[in-house]
Amino acid sequence: MIYSPTRAVCMTGRYASKEEAKKKGNKINSVGWWYKTWFYQHAETALKKGLFVEYIPTREYYHRHTRCLYWEGKLILPFADQWWFRFLFGWLMPPKVSLLKATQGEAIRNYYHEMHVIQDILVPLYKVGDALEWVDREMEIYPLWLCPHKLYKLPVKTMVYPEAGFELQRRQGDTQDAQMFTDVGVYYAPVLC
Repeated sequence: MIYSPTRAVCMTGRYASKEEAKKKGNKINSVGWWYKTWFYQHAETALKKGLFVEYIPTREYYHRHTRCLYWEGKLILPFADQWWFRFLFGWLMPPKVSLLKATQGEAIRNYYHEMHVIQDILVPLYKVGDALEWVDREMEIYPLWLCPHKLYKLPVKTMVYPEAGFELQRRQGDTQDAQMFTDVGVYYAPVLC
């Protein structure tokens, strides 16, 4: 996740058995509890704390951004990430989008139509820097979500397919049968000048 042009957190992971996770001294972080800090904010603590290891149950890891709708929960309810709200009302998160739409006024609805961005940009790994510079220059939206994605060369061409001749370039992350891409997730409203 990228929090600004100069601040980012990189997470890596691997599956571990329950026995390994429960070994003395290992930290198990059940991020799915309603009162817990939202995951993107928890990950940001690595910028101050430095490298750390913790074990997150698989299902909770898969849904680590569900309660806060990535970071859009703060846009919907600006105080919803506060400890008192999470403790008292966090179990209500995430709110039903259909309920929110039914209760919003015309001004809010127009704001979302004109300003709100929900966009995933799939770019080859070697072009990620250019994509991040473009998002910063054109939208100034943070945080950004980055997710690696390997696109395989298949016998039948699909809608999203590796670039022609990628296997000859031997760029970082590419193999003979797959090209490395990155999903750049842009979800929020641009900074207003």
